[in-house]
Amino acid sequence: MEEKQLKKSIITVLGKDAVGIIAKVCTYLANNNINILDINQTITGGYLNMMMIVESEEIIKTFPDMSAELEQIGEEIGVKIQAQHEDILNTNGPEIEFLVNKMSPAKFKSFLPSKKTFTQTSFRDKPDNS
Repeated sequence: MEEKQLKKSIITVLGKDAVGIIAKVCTYLANNNINILDINQTITGGYLNMMMIVESEEIIKTFPDMSAELEQIGEEIGVKIQAQHEDILNTNGPEIEFLVNKMSPAKFKSFLPSKKTFTQTSFRDKPDNS
């Protein structure tokens, strides 16, 4: 299976607010030639919720490598950092790719409408055999 290259991605950062969180994430992105297209952050009750849309035309790392490294940075600074490839949002037809992030397939299935089936990487409309 071919690994996805980083073009456009969505990065979310969630956790208790502290000095340097945004700087640490942005430094990593800059060091890896990843441009921030849009950034939005909210601090509520001392908790940071940040979302970034990023891209890189000159690929330095694969998407899985970048995602794992950001997750590690999050663990080091006490926040949860998750990266999702833009393909998760760009769907063409009934098949929708999703990221199962530490959620069991049984739990995820409970969120699906009754006429949907899924695998670890996708779900699609189930043929109506009625």
